[in-house]
Amino acid sequence: MKISFDMVITNSVKIEKSKFFKILLVRYLKTRWPLYGSVILIATLVSQKESFDGGDEFFLILFLLYPILIVIQYWRWVNSSENKIFLTERKYEIDENKITGITDENNYSIIEKEHFIKSDIVLNTYLLYISKTQFLYFPFDAFKSIEDQKWFENNYFKQ
Repeated sequence: MKISFDMVITNSVKIEKSKFFKILLVRYLKTRWPLYGSVILIATLVSQKESFDGGDEFFLILFLLYPILIVIQYWRWVNSSENKIFLTERKYEIDENKITGITDENNYSIIEKEHFIKSDIVLNTYLLYISKTQFLYFPFDAFKSIEDQKWFENNYFKQ
């Protein structure tokens, strides 16, 4: 059975800083897991040595600090006042050809469907990418009905 809609209008969507932070970290780990696997493997091998020299200690400290520095970098970015636009409440009007994000009556943006390059699900949230690092955020509960959500998945979500 094919469901047909002219347009889906979402509930208002506002991402909290903590959720945004978690999404960014999960995205980072999903793309960098081979790096972290290698770091853990090398750190384990180095730590098994019977005696350490200065280079071994340096690499162990580096392997421990790197993930902490990444978390701090993302936390600072999420909490920067320069990025408040990402946290602004908005709703979306979605049709078969475009998505219009509306923050208020005078501010909106339209993105044509063909400009989405990737889609993903992270923490019960649909992410539609317009570049490697920029995405639109649609929590599962943004949709007013299951039918709206299914229509969105069928029309916009690339798996």
